[in-house]
Amino acid sequence: MENATTQETRTIGSLLRELFDEARDLFHQEIALAKTEAKEKASVLGKNVAFIAAGGLVAFAGAIFILAALSVLLSWALANAGLSEGVAAWLGPLIVGLIVAITGYILVNKGLKTLKDGSLKPERTIQSIKEDKEWTQQRLQRA
Repeated sequence: MENATTQETRTIGSLLRELFDEARDLFHQEIALAKTEAKEKASVLGKNVAFIAAGGLVAFAGAIFILAALSVLLSWALANAGLSEGVAAWLGPLIVGLIVAITGYILVNKGLKTLKDGSLKPERTIQSIKEDKEWTQQRLQRA
């Protein structure tokens, strides 16, 4: 009788030790998954930010020349419409500048909204941890 109790105690103890070891290993795997997922998301974010910055610089250079030409053209049109050349010289660039500033404001707000709506949350890791929790609870109920 005493031997059966000792055997039963060892079995429960070994089961609990095995469960603890498996849970610890699982925890380490979840940490590794979270790190990998975070690195993947950061890499994608970094690449896209670099593309946006490079494209923005190139477009900005082209836009400066286009805007300068539009300012001169609008000043010329205003002068030919009857405004004095002095007023047309500053009113043309002012109108173009206002249009550009409003467009820039709209684009910045759109970009900020998109970044704010994006999720950097490690969704696969969270789902995996939920599954692991359920698995551990089932193993504890069996033990």
